[in-house]
Amino acid sequence: MTAQRSEGMTTSIITFYDDSCYMIEEKTFIDNHKTKGNYTINDSIISLSTIKNNRFLQSKLLLLKKEMPDGFILYQLNENKKIDTMLLKFYADMK
Repeated sequence: MTAQRSEGMTTSIITFYDDSCYMIEEKTFIDNHKTKGNYTINDSIISLSTIKNNRFLQSKLLLLKKEMPDGFILYQLNENKKIDTMLLKFYADMK
């Protein structure tokens, strides 16, 4: 599964692999950064082992929720496991 968020000239992409590893790519017109780690999934909550604090991804807890007829949204959760509307959401491709 891949989820992404674009804003201006910056794109953040989270790719989840079948072996419980993930990679976060932050692409700008000047620089690219990659962060790798492990994840666990329980029902629709995804827990990341580590994140690099940036303006796109600020929570280690994510919620995968079907929001559109053919798509999913990946929400960031706060410490109480509630959707944090102040944090950005990502549009997920389940391929």
